[in-house]
Amino acid sequence: MCSGTQKLLFAMLQRASCGARVLCRAGAASWACAAVRTVDYSSSRGSAGRATEDSVVQVSGIAPFWGTQVRHYAASAKNVKAVREQTGLAMKVCRQALEESGDDVTAALAWIEANAAARGEKAQAKLGDRATAEGRIAVEVEGSTAGLAEIGCETDFVARTDDVDALVKRLALAALATKPTKQGETPIDVDSLLAGAGMGPTLADDVKAAISSVGENIIVRRAATFSGGDGVQLGTYTHGIGTYVAVVGLQGGSGGVSEDFANKLAQQIVAVDPGDGGVDDLLSAPYLFNGDTTVREALEAEAKGATVTGYLRWANAKMEGS
Repeated sequence: MCSGTQKLLFAMLQRASCGARVLCRAGAASWACAAVRTVDYSSSRGSAGRATEDSVVQVSGIAPFWGTQVRHYAASAKNVKAVREQTGLAMKVCRQALEESGDDVTAALAWIEANAAARGEKAQAKLGDRATAEGRIAVEVEGSTAGLAEIGCETDFVARTDDVDALVKRLALAALATKPTKQGETPIDVDSLLAGAGMGPTLADDVKAAISSVGENIIVRRAATFSGGDGVQLGTYTHGIGTYVAVVGLQGGSGGVSEDFANKLAQQIVAVDPGDGGVDDLLSAPYLFNGDTTVREALEAEAKGATVTGYLRWANAKMEGS
């Protein structure tokens, strides 16, 4: 390249802002020798902070000169790994975030958060027709009221991820916050629940964000509350990651019923489904933790005169269909 062209090229490179990759084209019509060259300012700066001739790398051939075009940084492998470790997102998304953010991890994380809704919308539109045979249930308790939620996803692997665990617990807490006005189980309209406040900013947005993060379809199957009423001790049990969940209410008795006993009774309900027989069948069944007695006898020994006010037993969609 002639010396006049070189001087012009480096003058443009020196004026370009740091943190950009600059593409300069020298026109074949104006100069005898023309080349397309790139400079990456992230690693090719001289001791005085100016581009050096050694930093110019030829990447292709003849092209007309139309000025200087700014391109994004290529994402470094180290930073892609760092963003993935902090977000759990696909490598493709982490790389895009870094390319849009000057290969800066902090800026990339901010970009991911700002674009979460758009990614979620796109992912839901793409994956929304897929079957969701797996899933998990969560239960959250406050006093004598429990909130429950069940979500469905495509695989057991995704059902076990932190993203899905956090989402279903957030939904259960939202269910609990509805404050039921009657005892027993009260189903909650899923669409109404999803319209409520979440992190993104609605719970529906949270579901979309989770879909984008895990790369599978996710749906909210159902939500409900279970209220035991005043003075009722609730017991809960969650089997595994939430394959089965039970809630039971116990009231009265001399000295009251301990939380430990109530939780064991909830475990009994998961292990031995009372079925349509309800409380009577529950009380007459052999006690899971002492096969020589019935549940009724175990309850009487725990707190004489105590009663079971009601219970709820959920199995996820896969277990109900098996």
